[in-house]
This record gives sequence, C-alpha cells and structure tokens, in this order.
Amino acid sequence: MTHKKDPQQIMREFHVRQNRQFIAIAAALFSVLFCAVLYKRPDLFGEFSKSTLYGLQAMIIASFIGFTSYNW
Repeated sequence: MTHKKDPQQIMREFHVRQNRQFIAIAAALFSVLFCAVLYKRPDLFGEFSKSTLYGLQAMIIASFIGFTSYNW
C-alpha cells in the first residue's frame, strides 16, 4: 500500500528544507569568513595559529556538508 502525499504538503516540506539550507549556507559562510578575519586581525580576540583556524574552517565545512546531506 503506497501512501501518496498531497502536492501542497510536498511543496511545504520542500520550502522548509530550502529555508534551512539557506540559513546553513549563511552560517557556514559567515563562520569561515570570520575565521579568516581572526587570522588577519589577531587584535580582536587574540592570536590563533594558522593550523588551528584551518582546522576550524575544515570542521565548519564538514559540518555544513553533513547537514546538507541530512537536510536533503
């Protein structure tokens, strides 16, 4: 027995996922750029090593990819 979904429900679910994805894109982009600013401006929050910030950026990107695969 197959259960057919209402086309309106499918569209609502799609828009919810799409909005979550837009928020995730903005958050990931902001976070990666913030790490770059921290590297260039050590006077803001203290000095961080290049490898620490690269590792943080890699974790942000990996988290974003994981969220994207879960979301879609």
